[in-house]
Amino acid sequence: FKNIILYWSHLNKTKLGSFNAHLVNDLLTGLHAKHIHASSAKPFDISKLKSTNQDKQHYSVVNVKPLRISLGNKKLLYIEPLEIGATRNYYAFIPLGPPQAICALEGDLVNTKNNKILWRYHTNVIVPVKGEWDQEPNYPNFTKALHKALHLCRKEMVDNFLYASNS
Repeated sequence: FKNIILYWSHLNKTKLGSFNAHLVNDLLTGLHAKHIHASSAKPFDISKLKSTNQDKQHYSVVNVKPLRISLGNKKLLYIEPLEIGATRNYYAFIPLGPPQAICALEGDLVNTKNNKILWRYHTNVIVPVKGEWDQEPNYPNFTKALHKALHLCRKEMVDNFLYASNS
């Protein structure tokens, strides 16, 4: 299990800070190109908002109404990372293949007046590692696959949102 522990240790050290910055920048650039006024807010912990008892298919699972005053906007776009890292299939404790890079995001555009969902999208990108994955200590092939998964996932989310905003 030594390799797995080192592998996960490496995954925890992978810097993902630029991912958020690129995602926000891509969204703002695309919206501004469509002459839609948009700005970014500081990241917030969505789990700190109270849940709603409304239909989860058509309304936000959390009450975003309290954010309306502080944001000064009628619509809030939030994108939540569901999975970022590695995935690997097992049969009992036997691996069925090498780890793969994964990135899964869910985005909601919510009307802050009534918590109604205006747009929702879920994306899940899995990228296999090309070549040997077990290359201590920096795992360059896995890291490259992870960055590709992040890029593809971000692009899919942004493209879907910008396409949907045409409608």
